[in-house]
Amino acid sequence: MNDILTETEVAAMLDCEPSTAQALAREGKVPAIKTGRSWRFPRAALIEALNDQARQNMARKAPAPKAVKVKPVRPCLVGL
Repeated sequence: MNDILTETEVAAMLDCEPSTAQALAREGKVPAIKTGRSWRFPRAALIEALNDQARQNMARKAPAPKAVKVKPVRPCLVGL
């Protein structure tokens, strides 16, 4: 297992196009190093960044809905 991933390997890992992996690197959303015309991604740093993003997404998750108050049902005396 290689510690440095290519754009194609990251794209396969993220299930996206290599151009999307490049865009994420350019925008600083994933850790990457530009070497010439291509990007390289340190595996451990990428996995850590993805885990951090997942934790942030969970923290931003919408709060649970509030409990609904239900009025008690009065007994029906019809037919007695």
